[in-house]
This record gives sequence, C-alpha cells and structure tokens, in this order.
Amino acid sequence: MSNRTIHEGPRRDVTDAVEMDTASQSMSDNLVNGLKVWVDVGLKLGKQIEEQKAKADAAAIKLQRNTPVDYTLSQYGTFPSSGPLILNIGTPDLGTYWEVESVIVGGTEINVTAAGKAGLYVTAVPTTAGLGLSNCVDIAASLPNAGFYGRRDIVVTAQENLVVAIFSGTVGQGYIASASVTVLNVAAAQGNDVVSI
Repeated sequence: MSNRTIHEGPRRDVTDAVEMDTASQSMSDNLVNGLKVWVDVGLKLGKQIEEQKAKADAAAIKLQRNTPVDYTLSQYGTFPSSGPLILNIGTPDLGTYWEVESVIVGGTEINVTAAGKAGLYVTAVPTTAGLGLSNCVDIAASLPNAGFYGRRDIVVTAQENLVVAIFSGTVGQGYIASASVTVLNVAAAQGNDVVSI
C-alpha cells in the first residue's frame, strides 16, 4: 500500500501553480503596457496641442503687430508777427510709418474765415529750414481746405515730420491742422512678391 492518504487527492504537478501565476503575470503586463501606450498617446497629443497653441499665439501676435491702426492728429497755433506759422502735426514712432489719408487746415472752425495759403510738407526738419518745394506734397490756395489722399500718396517715415505751413495769415489768429493717418509697422511691408508677365 501507498503512504498516500485519501484526503490528499491526486498528486499535482508542481508547474500548475507556476502556469497560473505566469498567466496572471501576462495579463498584468498587458494591462500595464496598454496603460503605458495610452499615457504615451495622451502625452503626444498634449504636446501637439501645446505646439499648435504656441503657433496660433505667435500668429495672433504677428497679426496684431502687422495690423494697420487709424490715427488722427491735430495741431493748433497762433499766426506770428513775422514768418509763416509752422504746425508740426507729428512723426511716426520708430519701426512704423504713416500713410496720410486726409489733412484739413484753416481757422478754428469751418465757418471761420482764415486768411492765407497753406503748404503740406514731409520733412526731416520741422522748421522754416525744412520747407521748400522739394518737401511740399500738397498746397491749399485758400482756407479752410481739406485734402484727401489715396494709399501711399503721402508716406511719412520715422525720420520725417508731417508739417503744415501757413503763409500770409492774420497775425494773432488761431489756425488748426488735422490729419488722419494709417500707422503701419515697417516689418509688415517687408515682403517681396514677384509678378511675372
């Protein structure tokens, strides 16, 4: 007779337990690997979304920097006892330039009679020394007078001033010059299109 007792049942192979553990380990490895893949996909998607957001933010900044701004400037002065009245309307900020849309010059209102003639100048020197026909871009034979200009008709760079000079005015009378300009970023105009015909 054998030494085995009945309650022990049939003898088991010692590898049965190992096989069960191996199968359990294999399922656990698959789950971990699946989670790793999901995390990797999530990280890659998150990184791509961040890159797209950075590109969109950069494009928005570039758009804002290169978007033209409409601006109105005015200058008031009293006609002096000698020489012309110089009204320096202004100069663009460094890195920008102006396209002049319109300029109006006259007395303090449209119904105020104002003697004199006016010249509109783009000059680096906003004094009588900077006047002269070579810097003159428009004239007004009578006042008040308004001039309207097309795109790039009158361009003022950061090294230049938009100046109105009034000649033969009434001493002590007030004169106003107002200009509407479009302010453009110099970098916005640096593209180069080539057209072949």
